[in-house]
Amino acid sequence: MSANAKKDEDRNYELENEVLRRRIQTLDKLLEVELELREKSERASAGLRKQIEDLNELFREQDKLLFSSVGNLSQKISEAKTHYQQLIQNLQQQLQAAERDVAIAEEDVSTTRSTKEKELQKAKQNLQQLEGDIERMTFQFADLLNDTAEKLVERISMSQGSWAAEQKRKPLELRMQEETPMDLGSFPIRSGSGVEKS
Repeated sequence: MSANAKKDEDRNYELENEVLRRRIQTLDKLLEVELELREKSERASAGLRKQIEDLNELFREQDKLLFSSVGNLSQKISEAKTHYQQLIQNLQQQLQAAERDVAIAEEDVSTTRSTKEKELQKAKQNLQQLEGDIERMTFQFADLLNDTAEKLVERISMSQGSWAAEQKRKPLELRMQEETPMDLGSFPIRSGSGVEKS
């Protein structure tokens, strides 16, 4: 009998087959576990995608509401700006009329000094009062614009902070900071001598 035949007789084929069957069973179990994990992962991924879609939809709705609120606030600011500009324009017209009265009174003071000095004093008082009214009105309007702008920026910052970070967009707050309300406190005011005050 050859050496190879002797070696084949010594092999335990039944044991080898049993080992192979166990290995196959182990591989089948591992495959089942892998498939189960994959299914769980896919379900979790689908759930996350649904949550992301819901969040995106919510952000879009909030974005619409935010821009609607911004539009309303902008309209109110524009109306307030127009109102105060009209008031300041009217006061400036009154100031110009008062300046003309002062000029006329100064021209006539040499001929009717006693009477004209009283008129001149009254005109100067009116002029000072009008100047004070214009200055006070200008500061009130500036305070109103600053207060409204601060509230607008605070509201935009609270509503857009997280959404802008998630979407990696430039926050609306930064975009709106590029636009500043017109400073109405810089209207030229002429004094009684005709020299402009800034």
